[in-house]
Amino acid sequence: MRLDLQHLLGNLGTRIEQNTANFKKHQDETIAQGRIPDHRKMELLKAEMFRRVMIGQPTQAVLDAIDILLEIQKQEDTYRNSLSGQIDSLFTLVLCLGITVIPLSFVSTWTCGSSRSPLCQKVRVIPNAILHEFQEPRPNPVSGKFN
Repeated sequence: MRLDLQHLLGNLGTRIEQNTANFKKHQDETIAQGRIPDHRKMELLKAEMFRRVMIGQPTQAVLDAIDILLEIQKQEDTYRNSLSGQIDSLFTLVLCLGITVIPLSFVSTWTCGSSRSPLCQKVRVIPNAILHEFQEPRPNPVSGKFN
């Protein structure tokens, strides 16, 4: 029993070391490929520039990279503040609110149960419209036509 526990703990330690090494390797690859947020890129570039200044190496390439990154951020900010960016944000907000209202209306309808209060009647409008849209068409008893 004691030997099995030592073997198990040894395997656990080995797995933890392997996972840590894999994580570190993945982080290094992510940074090397540039798949990190812009603010993190800026931090790395500033650190690299500081390191190069301290050891006396040229910093022009790092300064060029910082200028390019700042230009990209400026373009993104310009789009975000433009009319089309504002319309895009507004459309996304309306879409998200619309998508959120549908499940909330179904939950509210379930909460109301068979209550006939004005609030519950108003809440049932959205789920009833959705359910009506996806039901099989039934003939109208008076005219015989399908709704």
